[in-house]
Amino acid sequence: MLEWELEEGEAIFWYLSYAGWMIKTKNHLLVIDYMEPNLPPEEQKLSNGFIAPETLAGYDVSLFATHNHGDHWDPESLEWIKVIPKIRIVLNWPAATGSNILVLNDTLSHLTLSDLEIYSYTLRSSFNIPHSTILIKVDGVSFYTNDDFGARGNIVPDYVKQCIDYISSTGDLDILLLNMSGNIDDEGEHFMGLVDAYTVMKLNPKVVFPQHRIYSISQRNKVLREAEGYNLRAQFIFTDKAGQAFHLKKGVVKMMSP
Repeated sequence: MLEWELEEGEAIFWYLSYAGWMIKTKNHLLVIDYMEPNLPPEEQKLSNGFIAPETLAGYDVSLFATHNHGDHWDPESLEWIKVIPKIRIVLNWPAATGSNILVLNDTLSHLTLSDLEIYSYTLRSSFNIPHSTILIKVDGVSFYTNDDFGARGNIVPDYVKQCIDYISSTGDLDILLLNMSGNIDDEGEHFMGLVDAYTVMKLNPKVVFPQHRIYSISQRNKVLREAEGYNLRAQFIFTDKAGQAFHLKKGVVKMMSP
């Protein structure tokens, strides 16, 4: 599937684990919040959520990390520069220097890199380290990750409103990678809170992929009930395993066979 030629408005994307994804479009490869899994050599393949960087050497690669936590960033990814000639690494802190490293310094960022557009909202005051939401528009498709911007309670914080207003101003959204990290019930399970619902409502994506510890069937059913209660119209798709692949074409997402 990595070798497939794609059209404008088409993408194949792989769930890598936790909040990690790899997205192939017509002309680009995008990697978001990747952590290299600890797998034996015989299991180190994309179908298990493992990226061998040398297999990406012929692609235009953009690697993104929303923040510098071990479940969203792997420092070994900096070594990819040695084996992928055409790579850019987009962060919100100066993990390294060089022409391949792009740092999101501003609260509101908009980068245009040839046919790749990046929009980001970076919050520095409410967390111990900077956190960035990232919207990527390229080759006729759009993907947005909300980082860990969930929040507890019955109030949508001003920083969330500012972020969502900015992102929604950029136009239609295909895929929302929704980190549901803000709310935990009495049993220790994450669920959809007001901020999650607000994000989906305002951005109105075609498809939502809930993530960040959304594992059990009971959690998934709870999220779907909550989405219905909030009258959210987007399709919700849950991932089952690392390496699972999906196909996006003309706004429709289908799971791909292994």
